[in-house]
Amino acid sequence: MMNALLTGRISGFSHGFRDDAESRRVFPSQRLTPSGSRYRWSVLILGLMLHIGLRFAVAAETNVERAIGQIKIGKIGEATTEAMITNLFGLLDTFQKPEEKGKIYFEVASLRAMTAGRTAEDVAAYCKKALEFPLALREEAQMWLFLGESFEMKMRVSAGDQVIPNRLGALDAFLKGLQVLEGKVRFTERRPLPAVAMLDVHPRSTNEIWYRKLLEDHDAQLKARNDILQQNELLQYKNILKRKIVELYWLNPGFSTASGEVLTEGRKIVRDEPLLQELIGSIQAKAAAK
Repeated sequence: MMNALLTGRISGFSHGFRDDAESRRVFPSQRLTPSGSRYRWSVLILGLMLHIGLRFAVAAETNVERAIGQIKIGKIGEATTEAMITNLFGLLDTFQKPEEKGKIYFEVASLRAMTAGRTAEDVAAYCKKALEFPLALREEAQMWLFLGESFEMKMRVSAGDQVIPNRLGALDAFLKGLQVLEGKVRFTERRPLPAVAMLDVHPRSTNEIWYRKLLEDHDAQLKARNDILQQNELLQYKNILKRKIVELYWLNPGFSTASGEVLTEGRKIVRDEPLLQELIGSIQAKAAAK
């Protein structure tokens, strides 16, 4: 939050540091000379056109997010989970694009997954619905995680011949979450976020070229920060999905079948053989220490 305040930008979804485009200002000279006024006004008009274009693009992209945000903080209707879900479904009448529907169903599934008294079938149904639409990488990984946990919930209360099908359902979902992240996670360890310099320009600044360079440098810093933030989040999801697969076996009967199930199902879904071997090694290590 402090970095967002210092930069004069607004932090975007949990997931990223976003440039809101509104914090940028063009600072025209307060003393325009006749010889330089035409150039300065051209630069100013061009800057204004770009600014309006950026604002339109951002608005078009985030209208559904703004609507979702208003519902989640209780500005529309009651601030209960069921009321929020009802209001979220109401957005489907307004937002018809597949990516917009994906965002809506993602929020519904996320709320349902965290609702007290939820059922595994209910969570699974909403996760599957969200996965029918385009989702951001992090959102798709999260839906596979929740879907796997719904099978895991059923597995823990299953008996007899229902244990294995539910375990395989959970394994399949967790592996598909890892498949979504395959080749997308560049880090093996979490990295600290780089600092972003404060964008603070005196209103009397008249050097448009210098100001444009200042904006470019600031954008590069924001991009670098956002990239590391996103990579840290994707790495976190990858580690959670790996841990969930290990827990399917070492917390439950199934050590004897772990290697066969992970390899057989894993090779159908992911192309990362070292990852599958890592999972089997972790399961065996837990089994030996139990």
